[in-house]
Amino acid sequence: MRISATCMECFKELGRPSFEMFSLPYYENRIAVVQCSHGHKSALVLQSQKFEVLMESGAEALLNGFTLEACATFYAALERTYEFAICVLMKARGVDDQQYSSMFNEMSRMSERQVGAFMALHLLETGMPYKIDNALTKFRNSVIHKGAIPEPDKAHDFCSKVFAKIIGITEILTLKYPELVHKIIRLDMQKEYLKWERNFP
Repeated sequence: MRISATCMECFKELGRPSFEMFSLPYYENRIAVVQCSHGHKSALVLQSQKFEVLMESGAEALLNGFTLEACATFYAALERTYEFAICVLMKARGVDDQQYSSMFNEMSRMSERQVGAFMALHLLETGMPYKIDNALTKFRNSVIHKGAIPEPDKAHDFCSKVFAKIIGITEILTLKYPELVHKIIRLDMQKEYLKWERNFP
């Protein structure tokens, strides 16, 4: 993944942007490193959560005709949305960071457990059962496990439906718990930056 940016250290010195633009790569930690022609080196920490980064990657794959990659990435974004929702809804119920980490470590590598936890929390939160779209799961399995390469129209349909599910979940969270959502995002950014800073050359 890549992001466009300028050097913020130049901005501080000049009082205006330097107009030296960079297309910067970033990966799992969502941190891009700027190294400008004046020798400044700084870090740009993305506010986007993992599911948002995956959606962007999936959309780019779809636009470029990589239908298998697009479908796999969009579904991964949905799974990370469940994870984000579990975090928000658990903390909204007073579960502290240590308790949450201990609980989530037991399910972090098992997506079925995460879906089950999300479904239970969704019912408690909304009073309505969350509907799993079995057709989406079946389509996803054919792509991931059988290596099926979808035609563009089918890939667009699949990704659109997954996107709608993600939006539906995030709307529940942002409408009811906007401050908590922002707090969790800020804490996530700080955590990633501190991990990165320890290894900053």
